[in-house]
Amino acid sequence: MKKLLSTIFVLAISADFLLAATIQTAKASYANGEPIVVEVSGIPTPTNCDPVNPATGNDCNWVGLFGAYDESQAQNLLAYQYISTTPSDSLTFTGLDDAMEYEARLFFNNDYVEQGFYNFPVISTEPEIEVKTIKEQYEVNEPITVSVSGLPGNSDDWLGLFYAFDESQSQHLLQKIETGGKKDGNFTFSAGLNEAHFFEVRAFSKGTFNEEDYYPFEVITAVHPVTACDVLQNPSFETDTNAWTVYGTNSLINGGYNSTKALSIKNGGLDQLSQEITAVDTYQFNGHYKTVGKTDGIWLGMVFYDSDKELILERSFFLNDVDTYTPFILNATTTAETKYIETWVWSSSEQNSGTLILDELHLSSSSCYTHTVASSLPPEGLSVDEVPQFVVLGFDDNTQADGIDWVIDLFNTKSNSDGSDARVSFYLNTSGLHADDADGAALLASMQRLKNTTHEMGNHTDNHLRYLYQGNEEVFFQTLSTLGHETWDERIQAASTDLIGLVGLVQNDIQGFRAPYLRYNAESMNVIKEKGFLYDCSIEEGYAPEFDGTNFRWPYELDEGSPGHDESWYGNGNNAQRVDIKTTQGLWELPNYVLMVPKDSETSAYGITTGFWNRLLTNMPYLEDHKVTGLDYNLWTIGKINKAEMLGLLKYNLDLRLSGNRAPFMFGTHSQYYTQAWADENVPNATLVEMKEAISSFVDYALSKEVVRMSTGVDIIEWCKDPQPLP
Repeated sequence: MKKLLSTIFVLAISADFLLAATIQTAKASYANGEPIVVEVSGIPTPTNCDPVNPATGNDCNWVGLFGAYDESQAQNLLAYQYISTTPSDSLTFTGLDDAMEYEARLFFNNDYVEQGFYNFPVISTEPEIEVKTIKEQYEVNEPITVSVSGLPGNSDDWLGLFYAFDESQSQHLLQKIETGGKKDGNFTFSAGLNEAHFFEVRAFSKGTFNEEDYYPFEVITAVHPVTACDVLQNPSFETDTNAWTVYGTNSLINGGYNSTKALSIKNGGLDQLSQEITAVDTYQFNGHYKTVGKTDGIWLGMVFYDSDKELILERSFFLNDVDTYTPFILNATTTAETKYIETWVWSSSEQNSGTLILDELHLSSSSCYTHTVASSLPPEGLSVDEVPQFVVLGFDDNTQADGIDWVIDLFNTKSNSDGSDARVSFYLNTSGLHADDADGAALLASMQRLKNTTHEMGNHTDNHLRYLYQGNEEVFFQTLSTLGHETWDERIQAASTDLIGLVGLVQNDIQGFRAPYLRYNAESMNVIKEKGFLYDCSIEEGYAPEFDGTNFRWPYELDEGSPGHDESWYGNGNNAQRVDIKTTQGLWELPNYVLMVPKDSETSAYGITTGFWNRLLTNMPYLEDHKVTGLDYNLWTIGKINKAEMLGLLKYNLDLRLSGNRAPFMFGTHSQYYTQAWADENVPNATLVEMKEAISSFVDYALSKEVVRMSTGVDIIEWCKDPQPLP
């Protein structure tokens, strides 16, 4: 095998001496068409050679140009020249057109015995030829516009349409356009193509069938108009599966959700790539499904691509088997780079018994809905710079007078930069009001004092549902997740009755609800909606991988359920305690956002010692993706953090919001934790003074930001209903 060396030394041996011959090009590389200079030296002097008229002699030395690695045969020779009779010579060859690797080879005695070679490339100086269709999909007989650039500009350059994967031969050509010597521009096949199929447009130069570039596209039969409110083709499968790519054993069956037909799939699924989208928006993929027999799992997803079909992000989640049509919804917010969305559903079956049935699949933008959908974009098209950075501390339980009084006193002198009061929300457990002792009287006095402030007072049930605990935590949480309408109604109503009858509120004062232990279900949502509550704040948001603290969702209405719930462990189909909250029209969700934990490269800027994430993992090994539930209990007590870590963690998450989309920052707190007895018993690495200082210092840090508004949950929801830009 030849070795690619810059200079090849050739040994010519005679009885009396050893002669070394060399060959090389004057430059390491050449442009196409550029003359090529080959230099040789150490050449033995021929005895019978006339380079000008080689026919008079037969032992001339010579140099030939070949394609790299081609054998040195006459039929492979591209060009040649004879060497003068001197030991050294410089030979100039006409340039080569094709950009590729070549070799200059040295021969003696007018034969084909190779004595040495030199490898060199010819590099094209012409722009790269690129061709593509303007759209990814065309309808049957729709004119097809093609963009091309970098053609050499010959009068016989041309473009052709072919079936995808067919060879570029004249008998396979479907349509042709000559470019008329243009190097760049758009060309339209005005007749379009008359069948639904995958095709390719190909670019050719100089009238040949030597393909320079190609681009695939699809022609479809339009069975459904595509609009911003229905991006998918053929969403209902009424006549066929056109526009969808379907895998596995499939058929159309009778008995659609709201139509005649549905699509049945065994051991497979389907997908569809959208036509190009232009607007930055939140897109929702929704539909209805059911299963016959047991499947090994049903996954659905959305994949977002840029203009080059490169992946930007993917969203997916798991569905359970159900024997009646059940709605699903998945959403995600695009970026300016997003140009295509691919939607897909997939299932496999156990022992070949499970079948997935799909109907009414739709993909639409948030602007198509009358309710506020879950979105990372600020409401009603406002830019990030126009919206406040809301911060709300949501205090749960509030079972100790000292804790409530500490919060009231802390905020007595706190104001936002616009002069408004800095306010917080209290979600009250009222069981302590029934204690017939000094503690009960003190708690009532503190709650009545709270009533006379501008802080919010919400409902957290009357007893935190602790009476259901029977010694087994797993059974307890399963019980909470399956509580019925009657139990939720009793416990929520009992708390409201206490707040009205004992504390002195009126019904309209109670607008917010948080479920004990953040354990809710469809019935809890239904009850608070029936009772006229404005919002819930129990659902954890931010567990999907692409959420990083800069792009959490803004508050939204639960008309189509909650994507945050579906993405959390509580809504995961693999969780035995999973609940389906379905839909609660008109009820708002103010999410309980997860906290992002800074990486080691970020901790020092926030006064946190390196290794913070690993310390949290030691105490909470179930954590993933640098995320932790946004409540103070699991941080102080389970995570065993200290003052610096709590303060740094809160500052870090507020800064992420400020650098991103300014989604509200809700942090779940408990006023009774900031009392001496609770701190002594439950917080191993901070004193009560340090705990209070961490919260107080964070409040001051937040209020130092001009765009921050420390507000109540009610304030935030009312603003989202009628958003007003910052002055």
